[in-house]
Amino acid sequence: MEEARQYFPFEMLPDLCKQKIFSYLNAVDKGHSAQVCTNWRDLMSSSVWDTIDLSSDLGFGCLPSANHSVDGKECHECYCKRVNDFFIYLNRIQPTIRRLDFYFDIGDINNNSNNYLDNIQRGLIPSLCKHLRYVRVNWKDSRDRWLDPGHQPDQDAVYSYKLHLRRFTHFFEYFTTIVPSLTTLILPFDWNQKTIQSLTRLKSLQSLVLKRVVCSQSLMQSHLDLVLSELPSLKQLLLEVWLPSGDGLIPYTLKSDSLENLDISESHGLYLNHVDMPHLKGIRIARHILHGPLKTFNRLNLPCLHYVLSNGAPALSKINDHYLQPNWRHEIYVTLEEVLRAVCSCRNHLTDLIV
Repeated sequence: MEEARQYFPFEMLPDLCKQKIFSYLNAVDKGHSAQVCTNWRDLMSSSVWDTIDLSSDLGFGCLPSANHSVDGKECHECYCKRVNDFFIYLNRIQPTIRRLDFYFDIGDINNNSNNYLDNIQRGLIPSLCKHLRYVRVNWKDSRDRWLDPGHQPDQDAVYSYKLHLRRFTHFFEYFTTIVPSLTTLILPFDWNQKTIQSLTRLKSLQSLVLKRVVCSQSLMQSHLDLVLSELPSLKQLLLEVWLPSGDGLIPYTLKSDSLENLDISESHGLYLNHVDMPHLKGIRIARHILHGPLKTFNRLNLPCLHYVLSNGAPALSKINDHYLQPNWRHEIYVTLEEVLRAVCSCRNHLTDLIV
């Protein structure tokens, strides 16, 4: 049986096939493959590095070859150095990067100059990012437990959050100036003036996912208007915000000439007063527990979701998983009524306390 076993002749494949196979390797394996022989190194062209995943390819700590003891500080410095060396290599070969992922707490253990975010920002030069299409960033993830320096007092935790937010705001301001072709962006988003201004630079964005940063935040109508009006190519939007409710509940107006799909099902306290979306085809929406004082339904004065959508979204064909019948704007049929009772917060469809 062993004598009959045959091995696939990899070296006989055309170079394009080899490159396709190499493209499925992670960053570490690509680097190892480039050291096998001159031919393989030459095949590691820009097309092989079209996807850069810093969330998993490089790991969050030390390589198995590390010769020091397991220590959060040393492992973190080792990882930062590896990220820096990786970007030096990318800058040398000048790949055509089309997708970038990184998930890591942008802070560093000792607040020194050799931190993760600095390495990312130094590495992401304009020539590397001009072809980027897809970016997924989670700058607020915490480290692995063995990298955690220990429990922080509440005061230090608040300071750490504010520091991380300032760092990301600065990074995001720079980053949005070097990605002119970006079409998809996924990130936790803080609705402050600087990040909003940075976001509105991305005129080519077609798909946008804005996740919440904290449990309760404020969202000004003017900020929402600015984002929707300044992104003329936007077709898909997933918006997650957790807003105060109760007596402070404020319904919102959403207006976009380009949006086709809207998902606010993960948002708490985001209620619609009016929409003006002529091309909207689908919406996902849910009713959640309010964040604020108890408020009885007879004190709640929100328009019916059917009225809002039938007047402001003429092309709508789907609410959640329910496909609308042709006459939905003029008649609330049985299955549509069931959908509205599940998601609408008007007085007709909500007949109990909001808790």
